Amino acid sequence: IPFLTVILGNTLVSISTIFVEMTSYISHLENITVSLRYDFTPYIIIPLVLILIVFLVIKLPRKWIIAIPPIIAVISFSICLSVYGTLNEGKSSVIYMKDKRSEVLVAATASKAVICDISTGGYSNLSSACDTACRANPIAEIEGILLTHYHNYHLKSLERVCGKYLVRRVYLPLPENENELQIYNDICKILKEARTETATYKRGITINSLDSINILISEYEYVKRSDHPIFTVRVSNETRSLLYSTSSITESNIRNGADGVDILILGSHGPTVKELTDTNFFDSMNVVPNTIVFSSPSDMLSNERFLSYIHLLYQKGHTIILDGCNSYSFKLN
Repeated sequence: IPFLTVILGNTLVSISTIFVEMTSYISHLENITVSLRYDFTPYIIIPLVLILIVFLVIKLPRKWIIAIPPIIAVISFSICLSVYGTLNEGKSSVIYMKDKRSEVLVAATASKAVICDISTGGYSNLSSACDTACRANPIAEIEGILLTHYHNYHLKSLERVCGKYLVRRVYLPLPENENELQIYNDICKILKEARTETATYKRGITINSLDSINILISEYEYVKRSDHPIFTVRVSNETRSLLYSTSSITESNIRNGADGVDILILGSHGPTVKELTDTNFFDSMNVVPNTIVFSSPSDMLSNERFLSYIHLLYQKGHTIILDGCNSYSFKLN
């Protein structure tokens, strides 16, 4: 009966639409998602499954008894999750990842993570960072993706990432020219369709996105040979701080903001690196960082005097990493 088919079809479409909209709304509430990546999860799930299998085989005197194991499992999971949160409260870390000249910082606490993208905006970098964030901490969501600067590739990559992962919000820097403004507007449209919140930040002002972790993107500077900005990313909490710098920081005044950091990453993204031939960059600091990462050692370490200085720092107990091809995790506690 065509008439009844139309009514039934429209009714099912309406019910399905309402269900999807309601589910989407609930999933975007803060702290609504629960992960099963915790170490204690198997000790709850495996006994639950075995008990349910036994209950399905044997004849139960009361059917409602089969609901007892799931209830106990939920209560046990809630207690374990509360204890886990208490034990790991305040713990935070930063993971540095590099793929050629594209780099990413993943700042994470026990339950949330913010991805700071320092790349050309490709999808593979952001996707790998999301996977790393989820593996590093048993979280079910990405608190935010922070863009340090704009690339046209961000349009497609953000659309795909926000469709694959639950990303709460994307932090966008205030546009400084017409090209950046166009990319900014296009990204806002994409995020609106993905129901991902858009947050705009100003360079030089601290972003407190993880409660215990602060992120600060410096103002831009430029060198004559490139139109790519030079900037730093400072990730810190009450006890320690990490500073990432794009390449050629030794040619800018941004180096003044490196004072007092515990971990310094001399990155490779940005203008072609000029050889670091002396120790003035470190001598100008009040305190030399305990850990120094050279992401492009072949470009920066070509002077014997500087190599001797790095060796002296190593002998004094500083950690020197001359390899930027891997990912490194740094604790901020």
